[in-house]
Amino acid sequence: MARWVSQSIKLRLFPILKMAQLEAKQVDLQDILLQLTFDNICGLAFGKDPQTLSPVLPENSFSLRLSH
Repeated sequence: MARWVSQSIKLRLFPILKMAQLEAKQVDLQDILLQLTFDNICGLAFGKDPQTLSPVLPENSFSLRLSH
């Protein structure tokens, strides 16, 4: 479990934050952390990775419904 979450943080979250830093862009941390959480829960509970968190931050209609 810890390895799955650590890999998600290392391979997905950190690159997004690094890119935002280098480009001096603002990011919506609440949205990014929601996507990270969603991916981790799906991966840990169902063994499937929806990959909603990526450097291009695609819109995910399912996770958007959860946040409203």
